[in-house]
Amino acid sequence: MKTYLNILLSLALFTAGFAVWLPANGRAAFTTGNLAVFSADSATGNNTTFTILELSSTTAGQSSPVNSIAINGTTGGTALRTSG
Repeated sequence: MKTYLNILLSLALFTAGFAVWLPANGRAAFTTGNLAVFSADSATGNNTTFTILELSSTTAGQSSPVNSIAINGTTGGTALRTSG
């Protein structure tokens, strides 16, 4: 019984942790095969916000990313910052 409860607890924690990474708007975050690029919002600033850019792996010379996801860097205990 104890092993069964440990498995259930592990599964619940894994599921809850995975849900944090799902996009809030319900759309798929990235297309399989595309590239995810970490981009600081300021190339010279310290302690700045950042964005994850999705670039197509089959389109040369893209002028803009396929998708961009701004990372929360300003509010709450989950705010993340980087240096450019």
